[in-house]
Amino acid sequence: MSVIDIILGVVIVVLGIILIILILMQQGKRAGVSSAVAGGSETFISGAKNRTKDATLKRFTKYIAIALFVIFIITNIYAFFR
Repeated sequence: MSVIDIILGVVIVVLGIILIILILMQQGKRAGVSSAVAGGSETFISGAKNRTKDATLKRFTKYIAIALFVIFIITNIYAFFR
């Protein structure tokens, strides 16, 4: 194993862990429906804050997933031409 193999492997593991954490931090789609039916105690301001936080998490999740995909492709190209 070369240094590049180790670096790419570590990057893949770290990005994978970050992706898992970001996905687990996101609020489920059913939570909004159940709180609306049950009369949740969210005010307009706290609801807007949660939507902004959820939108930020979704954006970061998308960027990390794209970065992970690109690293996978780079790793495969590197392994093919080695």
